[in-house]
Amino acid sequence: MAQQRIGIITGNGLPKSLDELFEKQRDTTNTSNQMGRILGYKIATRKDTEFFLMRRHGAEDERGNPKFSPAMMVKENMYEALVWELHKNKVDVVYAFSRAGALDPLPLVSNGAAIVPDMYSRGFATASHSFGTDAKTTHTTMKIPFDEKLRQRLIAAGTAAGVSVTDNGLYIQNGGDSFEAPAENEALKVIHVARKNKVVGMTVVPEVILCTQMQIPYAVMNFVVNPAESDDPEVEVSHKVTNEEMARGDEFVTKIYEQLIKSYD
Repeated sequence: MAQQRIGIITGNGLPKSLDELFEKQRDTTNTSNQMGRILGYKIATRKDTEFFLMRRHGAEDERGNPKFSPAMMVKENMYEALVWELHKNKVDVVYAFSRAGALDPLPLVSNGAAIVPDMYSRGFATASHSFGTDAKTTHTTMKIPFDEKLRQRLIAAGTAAGVSVTDNGLYIQNGGDSFEAPAENEALKVIHVARKNKVVGMTVVPEVILCTQMQIPYAVMNFVVNPAESDDPEVEVSHKVTNEEMARGDEFVTKIYEQLIKSYD
């Protein structure tokens, strides 16, 4: 049987505890390709499947800041470089995982919950991302941005991990590195009033657009780590708060990764 090649994108790679799932692993170093800067990633083999474990941001520094923030990723063409690396390695499909803030009432990741959106929107201060003439399809349709088969596999992995997965939702990307202002979130709620299960974040959309340009199926699972910024004085939104919430949900997230990888046995 021909070997499958699966891309998995996370903030800083999979937990080390999952190394035992793989028969072989090889680490690459930080480098660049013709599109831009790329962080070192891991190529791991399990049975007849090769997994390309990609990192968006890298490890955090002593102040808790990611090595490459979403805005720095734009400046360094890192979204283009990351997807180009997957294309160059002939990856068949891409799964992504990212944090998000909830515009609508949604459970936090520490409650054993996740969301698999079926649509996206570009919000405020977003940048354009394209491979231009290097794309297989430059002006690509985004009518169905997230591949349905991949979405269902993510939902199945979450369910098998004992997580409550919200099926369908709207991921709204706003430009980093700041969180959204309350007025921006109020406007987004009005613009997308007909959509349910709305979340906001700083990544995902460049990846799905670039993958679609290269005809690589893509789907994402979001972990809600905070309510979106509002005028509520009881709600604090900060990178520290999102890190703490993500840490409380680590056990659930790790189980989802494990179930997704095992689903390719």
